[in-house]
Amino acid sequence: MRPVHPADERAWCHGAPGIGLARAEILGYLDGADGDTAGIRLDLRRAADAMLGAITGGRFTGVGNRSLCHGDVGNLLCLDG
Repeated sequence: MRPVHPADERAWCHGAPGIGLARAEILGYLDGADGDTAGIRLDLRRAADAMLGAITGGRFTGVGNRSLCHGDVGNLLCLDG
């Protein structure tokens, strides 16, 4: 595997936003079903925290890109959903 900079894992196309979207979709299918969803919810929380960290970083700096796929707009849309 190629080396990946931690900031690269905050893009919708690769990393926390995609994981968050997948986990949210899974929870939608499991809503009301028997079973433990704690792990899925934890993944979703971690993804949201990673996106918030990428966007704010203590101030609005963003990931250095405003695009939908791998920039701030994609992260904001994932958090809004």
